[in-house]
Amino acid sequence: MSNHAGSAVYAKVRTRFGLRLTAEQFRTMCSLNTVGEVAEFLKATQRYRAIFRESTGNIHRDFLEKLIKKQARADISELCAYTQNTDKSLSKIISQKEEIDQFLLFLRYFFSGKPNEFALAVSYTVNKTAEIDLLKLSDVTNIRQLYEVLKDTSYNKWLTALAGREISYSEIEASLLKSYYSNAYQTLIKDKKEEAAKLFARQCELSDILQALRVNLYYPNDRRLLDYAYKIPYQLKKEQYDRLLAANGIDEFSEALRDTPYGQIEDFTPQKAAEKAHKAQIKQYIKNIHFSSCAPTVLLSYAFYCNTEVRDIIHIIEGVRYGLSPEEILKRLELYEIIRGENDG
Repeated sequence: MSNHAGSAVYAKVRTRFGLRLTAEQFRTMCSLNTVGEVAEFLKATQRYRAIFRESTGNIHRDFLEKLIKKQARADISELCAYTQNTDKSLSKIISQKEEIDQFLLFLRYFFSGKPNEFALAVSYTVNKTAEIDLLKLSDVTNIRQLYEVLKDTSYNKWLTALAGREISYSEIEASLLKSYYSNAYQTLIKDKKEEAAKLFARQCELSDILQALRVNLYYPNDRRLLDYAYKIPYQLKKEQYDRLLAANGIDEFSEALRDTPYGQIEDFTPQKAAEKAHKAQIKQYIKNIHFSSCAPTVLLSYAFYCNTEVRDIIHIIEGVRYGLSPEEILKRLELYEIIRGENDG
């Protein structure tokens, strides 16, 4: 990436990061009574007001969530425009993840028996640069047609291992994400963007730990999803990684995790260790945005942070919709305690 493009990325990201939702704004949203009130609140913020073009009093939950995601995509896509001429591989890494997210959204409609409804949810912005013609997916009604649409794309290669047998949404998601993160990591390493590659390694390692934790807690007799573990190490040694993934039962997993850097905490439990690691990951995004001198790292950290903020807003929308107390909603948020700690400290 050229110095000029890098400087533009630093300036744009840090300006936009300054508009992020604050702890006080998160708390206020959690205390609202309806989804419409949440929409009106967001409409008044500098960060999200541009996505509302008319009255939002009776806005539907699904449409509000779509608007929030659309804003995040537009924000990140505009930043990627500064890198397209000088760093096409980074731009592709970011845009490809958005395309995969759209494809997975289609699959949720497909497996629920309503593929035609995807036409109302598809992102036209993502479709402009997508390898798949996303608009055609809503016409797909069976697996054979799906493979036909994908046959001349990289998705066909990614999903080859699943062909010829009954497949689930979870397996397709796991297979696609494993291929995506592996390719992204290798591309960043090849391009000598080691700091940015570490972001992916950290995310992949933690995802594998969380997946192994879920399997051992809730699905001890169905370990198929662990076949799609990323196995991209960040701070685990190979033998530690292998031991975690091979653990049979929560006690064995807990013992294996305790013997890793993740286990070096007070009052250790696997859940506490994973939660602490996740918070440390988000804090690293924030630190990178403020202090990294590597433009790809700054851009990726901002993209990851934006996606986290979107997830938190959706948690709030769902919590308000189902009448949860503000305290219960706040507990579900990934960012609140971290950014509140920033302000306190």
